Amino acid sequence: MAKWEETLVVDFDDTIAFTKNRDWNNALPNKPLIDKLNNLYKKGWDIHIVTARGSLSCKNREEADKTYRPQIEEWLENHNVGYTSLCFQKKLGLYYIDDKGITPDDFVKNFDQEELIGWSGDKVYIDKAIGDVVKVHKEYPGKVIEWFEAAEDRGFKVPKVRSLIGNTIRMERLYEYTGSIDCIIQKIMKFDGRVPLEGYQEPREQIALYRKYIDRCCNRLSSYGVREVDSKKIDLFLREYLLKEYENTPYTFGHGDASFENIMSDKYGKEVYFIDPIQEESLYSSWVIDLGKLYASYFLKTTPLSDRMIERNLEKNHLYKNINIKTIQIHAIANLCRMYPYADSNWKINILKAITTLCNKVKKQKSD
Repeated sequence: MAKWEETLVVDFDDTIAFTKNRDWNNALPNKPLIDKLNNLYKKGWDIHIVTARGSLSCKNREEADKTYRPQIEEWLENHNVGYTSLCFQKKLGLYYIDDKGITPDDFVKNFDQEELIGWSGDKVYIDKAIGDVVKVHKEYPGKVIEWFEAAEDRGFKVPKVRSLIGNTIRMERLYEYTGSIDCIIQKIMKFDGRVPLEGYQEPREQIALYRKYIDRCCNRLSSYGVREVDSKKIDLFLREYLLKEYENTPYTFGHGDASFENIMSDKYGKEVYFIDPIQEESLYSSWVIDLGKLYASYFLKTTPLSDRMIERNLEKNHLYKNINIKTIQIHAIANLCRMYPYADSNWKINILKAITTLCNKVKKQKSD
């Protein structure tokens, strides 16, 4: 029996194997680590692999063992990993603390959480010990990472993801964006022409998605306490104007919630990074909707985006000549309706005022 000095306890997922979208069978091997472990194993070290896989999907560790052991053992054999044992008694946690990993002294001295301002989301803080951001998503964190990967493949900047544990993503820290607004607009417009994520709706179903999108926007006001007379006016406006914009709203790869809160940067404040996408197969995806969301979020600020800034950038797009400032304003109204349920009482007043102002601007353009 090997002495304890020649014993290693090693995690499996995101340590020995790197998995995308829970595709366990096609996980990529961490070859440098495996080579190191195999070298020690051949020298007589005990290598104990522990995993918390199944902590969320199984009722107990016995069920996790029965469900995932054959799969992991086959993967280890296929990738020639030498090991002494595989154990499922590791519980799922965001941190693991012992006298060989993070020492008690380091934990007391360095472990701290600082709530971050400027990040949207349910719960966001910085792990001050290592500088990473920890972000809790109530729903669909896997979809967030799926979008990050797809956006990065298309050449967009997204935060580096360190891990996904349950509904919690650990990622690199980003900062407030202080660069040109024109740059944000141009980045959003580069979603133009990009195919949505694989598996999303076929073209023949796009109009049905678009109608559902309009319904969702309209129902946000009537369902959340807006006076019937006011909600009905806005409902009629959206159904008259937004449906007409369908042909000017191409179905493309998009962010889904490209408000200024979800635009961040590296520490230099110039590069555009996207966070917190809303990505569901049942939602209509378009760069035009994203630009409307950006316009809506800035419309509520002290210094809203100038119409001329939007128009100047739209004029550079030769594929969609029918898209103009009115198109973006109509989508901004729809997005303000979507924002309404999540606002506090003061912001609800501001949002309704903004919706009324934009509706009047759109109608005035039509009459002119």
